[in-house]
Parts: sequence; C-alpha cells; structure tokens
Amino acid sequence: MTKPITEAAITELIISSSRSSCSSKAKTFCMAELGCSSGPNTLFVAMDFVKIVSQLCRKHGHDELPEFQIHLNDLPGNDFNSIFKSLAHSFHAQLLQEMGASGAGGSAPYCFLSGVPGSFYSRLFAAQSLHFVHSSYSLMWLSRVPEGLEMNRANIYIASTTPASVINSYYEQFQRDFYFSEMSFGGSSGWWKNGVNSFGEEK
Repeated sequence: MTKPITEAAITELIISSSRSSCSSKAKTFCMAELGCSSGPNTLFVAMDFVKIVSQLCRKHGHDELPEFQIHLNDLPGNDFNSIFKSLAHSFHAQLLQEMGASGAGGSAPYCFLSGVPGSFYSRLFAAQSLHFVHSSYSLMWLSRVPEGLEMNRANIYIASTTPASVINSYYEQFQRDFYFSEMSFGGSSGWWKNGVNSFGEEK
C-alpha cells in the first residue's frame, strides 16, 4: 500500500534535482531508513530507492549513474550484525542480477550500506546530507508527552471531542521534535504510521 507513495516521493526528488543548476554535480544519493527492522524486509525500500533513482537518472540524460549511501538506523539494541551478515550480500547480488545489464559500464551502481545506532531525537547525520528519509510504522515521533493532556478527557489520543488547546500542544511538541537540518535542499521523505482523522477514526 505504501510503495506507490514512496515511489512518487522518490520521483519528485529526482525531478527537483534535475531542475537544480547543480544537479549534474550530484554524484551520490544518500538515504536513511529510520527504525529499520532486522528481518528480510529491511532493505526493500532501499532496493526500490536505488532502482527508481537509477532509472530516472538515465531518463533525464545523466551520463553516469550516481553512487548510493544507505544508512540503516535503529536503537542500539537492534541486531545490526545480523543485517549485514544475512542481507548485505543478497542485496548487492540482487542489484547485480536486476541492473547488471543496464547500469553504467554494464554493472549495477555502487551502493554502500552503514548501520547508524542511536535515537532520532538527537542528530544522527551531517547537515544537509540526506536526499531521502523513510520510516514505516516503527517510530514514536514525540520525544515526550505534550503538556495539558489532562484536558483531553475520556480520550487517549486526538479525537473529535479533543479541545483545541490539546491539539495545539501536540502540534508544538511535533514542531520541536521534527527537524529537517539533515535533509539536503530538495530532499524528500516518506513516513507511514497510524493516526486519526478529523472524526476521531483511526486510519
């Protein structure tokens, strides 16, 4: 369900880069997967990212395919060793199988994987270093409970009866926690998580 939206976000990133006067100098695309798993689906989005960016770069007349830096982030308790032992080789093997004949010089683009243990509530990456950030159903984005929730009587989340003051408290906390200093100019992101609509229905 999330794949078409992710593809649209990546496509918009490349279109934005192609419009930039410095797009021809962009030799590396960096992506971060926040709250990554340690199972077989860990690198699904990374694979799509590499393939979509490569296809669009060729479409827009880039002479060479860019290189890719994929950052896998989670709390230190995640088994990063398992990821690199069991998945890194198969990831590169699949890239060679699917893109070997069409990449620059007859090979798939260079992809570099790294593990970034730590909490996203503090800085994890260099300023303006990320082109695409992805997270799917894995993160709590507020670092603390907003103030004034005692006014949200009979509710455990924002609902149709939630007072405006409580909604504003959530908004202000979100503004403090959600920062973009690590995103490059024209960067894009995709976030997937449960929420409620204006009628208090969970979506």
